[in-house]
Amino acid sequence: PGLLVSEIFGVTLNSESALECLDDARERLLAPVARVLPERGVQYVELIQSDGIDRLTGAREWDGVRLQGFNNFRDTASITPTRTFGVRMSEVTYETIVEPVAVLDADFQASTHEPDDIYGATFHGRVRALRSGTVHAALFHWEAMHTLDDGTRLSMSTCPRDTVDNRPRDIHWGQMLQLVGDETNMG
Repeated sequence: PGLLVSEIFGVTLNSESALECLDDARERLLAPVARVLPERGVQYVELIQSDGIDRLTGAREWDGVRLQGFNNFRDTASITPTRTFGVRMSEVTYETIVEPVAVLDADFQASTHEPDDIYGATFHGRVRALRSGTVHAALFHWEAMHTLDDGTRLSMSTCPRDTVDNRPRDIHWGQMLQLVGDETNMG
């Protein structure tokens, strides 16, 4: 029947066009009953509070001059690899303010994905705050999964809680951060 084994994920699940590449390979190279490994991937985002990230990315004071006004110019529109900030999130102290939310749930075994699946990784719905606090960033991480015929579930995750003892995974993939403006308090 055929088997496609791939690892074409980037810092985000689809940053290297994994969905488009898998759809193309399935259409041109595989029999309809071929299996894809891994069979599924989920992109998560969670809102975090981290004084370390806030200090690293924000301005305070220098030689008696207050610089906080420059924080209004922080890039809050882009998502940035954590390695750009020189950090491994598994070594940074942070608290999850809003539980991880799946913004893209990709079935790699499926025959095709709609353009919104590929480019529209958004979440529409309610989220639950786990605690009150100040949201400093949105933290993006993913998980790829496969279930073997005997029911054994295999998984690989870039969540910082799962990469504490896996420096190579953090260096190769890591996570993404999107900074949040100074006025985002949950409480």
